[in-house]
Amino acid sequence: RIDERDSAFPSTVQLTNGDVLCSFSVGDGPAVSGGTDIARSTDNGQTWTVEGTILAATTSPATSASLKLSLSPDGATIYAYGARSYKDPDAPKPRDRVFCRSTDGGRNWSPPHVVPMPTDDMPGVSHGALPLPSGRLLAPAILLPPGRLGERNIVSISDDEGNTWDDYAVVFEDPEKKKGFLELKLAQVPAGPIIATAWTSSLEGGPDEPNSFALSHDDGFTWSGPNSTGIMGQTMSAIPLGGDKLLLVY
Repeated sequence: RIDERDSAFPSTVQLTNGDVLCSFSVGDGPAVSGGTDIARSTDNGQTWTVEGTILAATTSPATSASLKLSLSPDGATIYAYGARSYKDPDAPKPRDRVFCRSTDGGRNWSPPHVVPMPTDDMPGVSHGALPLPSGRLLAPAILLPPGRLGERNIVSISDDEGNTWDDYAVVFEDPEKKKGFLELKLAQVPAGPIIATAWTSSLEGGPDEPNSFALSHDDGFTWSGPNSTGIMGQTMSAIPLGGDKLLLVY
């Protein structure tokens, strides 16, 4: 056990020196009332030390944060990306997307950088940003217009380590406007495509459908899909195992 504060949504990366870092959202379980803290293990997860905070909750304005980790291909940069929520009902917007960077193994973190939204829809974030071997950074988001949850899933695209986000691509969208896609997650198949997966259901909140996937062969600019995995489930993750093999956990 890493934490006893009703924390939730852990994510992990393993650094080149073998350390395992785990980020998690503090307090109130899935409602996330606090910030995002980080713990470290130097013995492959046998024991953990809570080291501090990546992005703290604030009181003026009142915010909470849920960030998830990813590691650049060279292991030099750790990204913590996710949603920052505003609790004041008079706030200009209820949620935005932010990321922090660490270049010293997770000991220190940058202030949050905002990832702009290409639409006015509120974003949902279920997965960390995906750094690619080309240097590109993909920031996934689910669009949550009222009554049409998951109608479109996107990735914002940055080619300068997140300093600017000049483009985006649609990953999942049902051409018949009947299905919604939730919990968008990304993975890079070694020497192969990027795979996106999503829990799939009716836009009107009806029964679940088989999980969906899409592939990109051009670093996230275009996506083939949505395609059915044929597997009934909800939130899921595809974990590359080397070569063309994937482990699907759901």
